[in-house]
Amino acid sequence: MASLWNNCVMKLLDESSRLGHDYESYLEKVAIENKNLQAELSKRNEELKETKHDSQEKGYRIKCLEEKLSAARDGSGSTFNLNQLLQFAINKQPSVLDCIKVIEELYADRCTILESARSSAGELKEFRDARHLLDLLVRLVTTYRDRLMCGGDSEARKVFGRNQYAAKESETVMSNKAMRNLRTFNYHGKKVEMFHHLKIGVEEDSKKTIRVHFYWDANHHKIVIGHCGKHLPVPSH
Repeated sequence: MASLWNNCVMKLLDESSRLGHDYESYLEKVAIENKNLQAELSKRNEELKETKHDSQEKGYRIKCLEEKLSAARDGSGSTFNLNQLLQFAINKQPSVLDCIKVIEELYADRCTILESARSSAGELKEFRDARHLLDLLVRLVTTYRDRLMCGGDSEARKVFGRNQYAAKESETVMSNKAMRNLRTFNYHGKKVEMFHHLKIGVEEDSKKTIRVHFYWDANHHKIVIGHCGKHLPVPSH
């Protein structure tokens, strides 16, 4: 009787061991399949991102070509506007606010000037290189915007010199919440961070230095200017 009982116990233990081994093998198989599925999902997501990017880029190019074709048809290309700007700059030394206003008037279909930009421009009355600023603003809302739509920022940024444009702020600014907040502006009811900026001067002298912070609204194909005034504070200041 004891021998029979022992045999039953041994069989149960063997069966339990076999089932345990089978279960471990099953878990390993599931883990491998799960890993493969995750890799496949990641691959598909990357392909989807690339497809969306390509589609968006093609859309930008079409929009860019449509605008150029429209300008060619009605003769309202940028030459006429640039002549207006040239005459404006020759007649007087424009203020920073003058520059913002004329850009908004001539290129309303290409840019949006936020109230914060007008306010900061109005406060910087002592800046003495507004003609240079006007040139940068024109390039921003014309050539830069067009190249941005057709080829992305890596191509568009070539419109500006090395010391005229920055795609982001320094690490000390990016890692500081208070500094980021100073570069965040209200646009269509949402808080938008604007780290892209144009720059003139590196000194703290407001007669020689100005910063223009902007955002690219890809949905409306517009340059959105949130700040056009004094160099915004940085942690070291």
